[in-house]
Amino acid sequence: MKIRTDYVTNSSSSSFILAYKDKEDMLDAVQHAKVDDSERAILLNDFEVASPCTEEELGEILEVECELEAMDYLSNGSGDWWSIDKDTWVNNWQKNNASKSYFDMLESPEYKEALSKKTKEYVDILKEKIGDSSYVLYVEYGDEDGLGEFEHEIIPHLRGTVKRFSHH
Repeated sequence: MKIRTDYVTNSSSSSFILAYKDKEDMLDAVQHAKVDDSERAILLNDFEVASPCTEEELGEILEVECELEAMDYLSNGSGDWWSIDKDTWVNNWQKNNASKSYFDMLESPEYKEALSKKTKEYVDILKEKIGDSSYVLYVEYGDEDGLGEFEHEIIPHLRGTVKRFSHH
C-alpha cells in the first residue's frame, strides 16, 4: 500500500469568453472592476498578454466548448441534479435501445444529430451575446495557480464576461 504524504488538491479551472468593442473598452472594464489594486494589476497583466481571438479561433473555441456543454446537457439535462430516472436525451435513448451499449449511442446518427443541434443552439446564443464586439478574449483561471478567486468571484462578474465554461 502506498501512503500519500504530499499535498493533494481537488483543483478546478474555468475558461471565460470576454467581449469588448476594443482594447480601450477592456481596459476601462478592468479599471472600474470592484477589485483591489493587486487583483487589478493581475487582470491588467493577464489581459495585456492575452491576444484577442481571431474570428477563426473564436469559431473553434465556441464549437469545442459548446459541444462539451451540449454533451453534458444530453447526458444530464438541465438543472443541478442528476438521477438515473431523469428525463434526459441519453436516458431516453438507453431505455428505447436497451440491447445497445453506451458506445453504440455515441456512434448513432440520432445522437450525432442531437449533439450537433444542441451545439449549434449554444454557439448561436453566444454569438448573439458577443454581437459586434471586435476585441474578444479567451482566458482561463483555476485553483491550481492560486487564483481561485479570479475563477469563482472576479471574472464571472467582470463587465464584458460573456460566458464561463467550467472544467471541474
